[in-house]
Amino acid sequence: MLRLFIMIMCSLLASCGGSNNGTRNPPVGVDKTAPMIALLGVNLYTLTVGSVYVDAGSKVTDNVDVGLVATMTGSVNTAVVGTYTLTYNVKDKA
Repeated sequence: MLRLFIMIMCSLLASCGGSNNGTRNPPVGVDKTAPMIALLGVNLYTLTVGSVYVDAGSKVTDNVDVGLVATMTGSVNTAVVGTYTLTYNVKDKA
């Protein structure tokens, strides 16, 4: 029996909070917290070649923005033995 492995990674783009108009301290109320991605499945799958892979998805939370959705890049070819990496990315408005 041949097996393939799928590794899922999350990536967050850090919030910078925008311009601080040349001052050293950021303006009050600036969002400096990056959104968080939570996988709805496990982060390492082992499948039998030829089986079906269904991505469980993710959930995004942020301290300011609502309705954020992570984008997933990468693909899985369950007909070919190998290790596949799927990456989730999210960016908030800050």
